[in-house]
Amino acid sequence: CNIGMAVDSKAGLLVPNVKAVEQLSLLDIAREVSRLTQAAREGRVDQADLKGGTISISNIGALGGTYAAPIINAPEAAIVAIGKTQWLPRFDAEGAVQRRAIMTVTWAGDHRFIDGAAALLMLLVVLALLVWTLKLRGRSRLVLGGLSLAGLLWLGMSVGPGVVRPLETAAASATPDGA
Repeated sequence: CNIGMAVDSKAGLLVPNVKAVEQLSLLDIAREVSRLTQAAREGRVDQADLKGGTISISNIGALGGTYAAPIINAPEAAIVAIGKTQWLPRFDAEGAVQRRAIMTVTWAGDHRFIDGAAALLMLLVVLALLVWTLKLRGRSRLVLGGLSLAGLLWLGMSVGPGVVRPLETAAASATPDGA
């Protein structure tokens, strides 16, 4: 899988991509992202680095953006736009207003390549990993759009039991309080 990242360069938007990310360590990916970003900003990115992408990630939050309707960078199969984290008021389960960090993530996928159920599965796995990360940092819950992880897992049951059981296991180990 070759993951592209949108880079604001002197020449305009460029989308270099990290090749074969599944074969790289996290440190190797970070090094390659740094190299490609610097090369794109300096206008010296190789043409080979701009071709062969599978999916692109656009961090519109870095420029202050909060929401986007991303358009797929053909011939890629999908794009993800990550917005700026904002502190906004939200109601908790008891109806009290709480200060919450809200980050919008929007996706677009080419359904000739991507099954909607598989896209939902990927979202649920990412959410389970976010919950696990927050749990490691001492936070007790992750709520997205008013749904707890348990609510998202319930929605995921339409994908099938083979998908939900592994996620329930991951969520249970990440959130023993059921949040």
